[in-house]
Amino acid sequence: MKNSPGNSVLLERYRNGDTEAFDQLIMNNMGLVRSSAKRFMGRGTDIDDLIQIGSVGLIKAANAFDPSLGYEFSTYAFSMIVGELRRHFRDDGMLKISRTVKSVCAKILKLREEYFVIHGEEPSMSYLAECCGIPDDEVFYYIGALSPVGSLNNACDDERKIEDIIGFDFMEEFTEKYALKEAVACLEKEERILIHLRYELCLTQQETAKRLGITQVKVSRTEKKIMENLRKSLL
Repeated sequence: MKNSPGNSVLLERYRNGDTEAFDQLIMNNMGLVRSSAKRFMGRGTDIDDLIQIGSVGLIKAANAFDPSLGYEFSTYAFSMIVGELRRHFRDDGMLKISRTVKSVCAKILKLREEYFVIHGEEPSMSYLAECCGIPDDEVFYYIGALSPVGSLNNACDDERKIEDIIGFDFMEEFTEKYALKEAVACLEKEERILIHLRYELCLTQQETAKRLGITQVKVSRTEKKIMENLRKSLL
């Protein structure tokens, strides 16, 4: 059995009017759709429906992808698929915000309005945090929680898209980091702690072993296993 042509070959054929190449391109990348759809399970939509929604994003990617820009089709397709899935939940009102978060948001908005009326300027984040009894950095979270979700496809004042302004290098880095963050979140608690110590705090294996109360050999073996699992997840 011959290997299926790569994405670049199929895209070129599709650009030249080969509809069978388009069908093959979609079929070859359905694994990416399925893996992306699984990230959104448990939110009230059946997995088969999620796959259909993700497939719409894949089809949009196939029609909009520009190979001359020099990046991989799979990277672009991933962002389009995830974007389509997120749009589904956003438009259907399924991205819910808890009552607690809404309550804090309402309090922050009221404080901002009252402060502006009295002082004629916006209050500081530290002021809002102190009044609400929350850490300074969480004020940004609560303010953003009720803000409308933006899109990289939105046009700015000069009709350019945001993605055109920030460049695809940023988008590619963002999607890769997003995928890695999602994969790490699926690890066991002990594994996430090990990754935190090794790659966020930059501790050596020996220092990590001392922190966790295990041997360096155990750290090495566990880390190797984690990396293999992450690699499989990302692929």
